[in-house]
Amino acid sequence: MSQDHPPVTRWSLVARAAGQHEEGLNELLSLYHPVLTGMLRRWPNIDPATGEDLVQSFLQKRVLEKGLLEKVDPARGRFRSFLFKAFQYHILDELRKASAARRSPGEGNLLPYEDLEPVLGKASDMEQAFHVAWVRHLVEEACRRMEDQCRTNGKMDTWLVFEARMKTPLLDGDPPLPYEQLISSLKIQSPTQAANLLITGKRMLRRILEDLIRETVEDPEDIAEELAFLKQGLE
Repeated sequence: MSQDHPPVTRWSLVARAAGQHEEGLNELLSLYHPVLTGMLRRWPNIDPATGEDLVQSFLQKRVLEKGLLEKVDPARGRFRSFLFKAFQYHILDELRKASAARRSPGEGNLLPYEDLEPVLGKASDMEQAFHVAWVRHLVEEACRRMEDQCRTNGKMDTWLVFEARMKTPLLDGDPPLPYEQLISSLKIQSPTQAANLLITGKRMLRRILEDLIRETVEDPEDIAEELAFLKQGLE
């Protein structure tokens, strides 16, 4: 993963981007582009080329040209909810226009959502795809930071056990590597020691996720709620 930051809400960054601060705007776009494309990759009703066109047109038309970020208000809820609703509206609007152009060129008659549903799928499926992409990208960033910390602090045995037993199964769907193989490859003394390293790794990941979530919420009490959201999104 090449991103240096997770796709999370930094309200100061959003404010800078809303003010057309070039550096802040570029950073914000780079943060959320993977989430939007990840959503569409998990939504098979739209082919990849169309999906990328929709993401690019959303960033250009809604964010840059129409000043979408100027409408963001931290007091009104999560930025991810705001972003999803705006992206969902854009998708529907673009596909309605494209369908209308094919049916009646020049008239611009918009199709009702019901006529697009066989192509798009249910709105709830669209929202679920967005949240899964959001959660996955956040966890990937937390894992990246965890690996960096383990390497810096000389705790690569913790990372390697966590990667084999937790990260790879969670994000790639592969089966956990048996403890017997870990003991042999990492020269760990016993399955108990490997299990303890895994516990340490899980605690590290939780702390890192809490730090990331702190950057996304206004109220510290929301951290537990966000962790529950992440857990639900990974099930």
